[in-house]
Amino acid sequence: MKIRHTQIEAFRAVMTTGSITNAAAILNKSQPSVTRFVHDLEHAIGFALFHRQGGRIFPTEEAKVFYKEVERSFTGLMQLEKTAREIGQLRTMRLPLATIPAPMLEVIPQTVKRLNSGGHQVAVNAIVHASPRVVERVRSEQVVLGLCNVQQAEPGIEIVRKYSFPYCLVMLPDHPLAKLQSVSLDALSEHPFISLGEEHFAAQGADPESLAKLRAATVIETELSYSVCCFALQGLGVAIADPLTARFFSTKGLVSRPLQTLIPYDLSLIEPAFTHRGRGVDQVIEHMDALLAEAVA
Repeated sequence: MKIRHTQIEAFRAVMTTGSITNAAAILNKSQPSVTRFVHDLEHAIGFALFHRQGGRIFPTEEAKVFYKEVERSFTGLMQLEKTAREIGQLRTMRLPLATIPAPMLEVIPQTVKRLNSGGHQVAVNAIVHASPRVVERVRSEQVVLGLCNVQQAEPGIEIVRKYSFPYCLVMLPDHPLAKLQSVSLDALSEHPFISLGEEHFAAQGADPESLAKLRAATVIETELSYSVCCFALQGLGVAIADPLTARFFSTKGLVSRPLQTLIPYDLSLIEPAFTHRGRGVDQVIEHMDALLAEAVA
């Protein structure tokens, strides 16, 4: 048995329109062609599909049963065509990614919002990890993109973009340091300090003298910029936070000031080294670029 698509198409058209003439019209075929397609299908499947009565054709009981399966198949085929069209137009986009916490506050949600506003339907699976685990996820190709604090390429990953922004000081708006345009570490050390930890700032390139001043003023120590900002929001001291987290907390009531001593916040956008980047990922990167530029402007 060899059934051709043209035969099924002709049979379906006759069933839905009720005549060979109407079927030929909607298929843009001649009536003899439609008749031949139906006869060939009957020969292939081994039973009659229509019988004539008073110049009209009527489906057999077998045809009615067969038509139900044809409709089920056509529905599946139309869904496949719709899905393929959406993929081709980048309307449907799957986005598995891994990130450190700071970009999850605004950059990634706003990236998805902009993509959806542009007519896409983004299926996001966003996993939050520390930088080493982000690298592992990317290297093992569990995600298509990663945002983390690596500064150079490692085996199995490629750096797509590198960003370097200065850390800033955050505090309540009525804090004495909020009156300054920029804050020195000497001035900071005279106030209770909420720290990300000496090892953290050492890893960011802070010099020993700066570390000593930060250590002397520390009254609270925690691991995340989000956490130090939460403590600062309660008036428990001032904190040094990355600019992405500081921007997010500006909507909660904190203000930020630049530090006179530069402490760099390095962020990299990475991808697996041995996989081909999908077209949709390019648009994700474009939106993230723009949002990161806005976040530190």
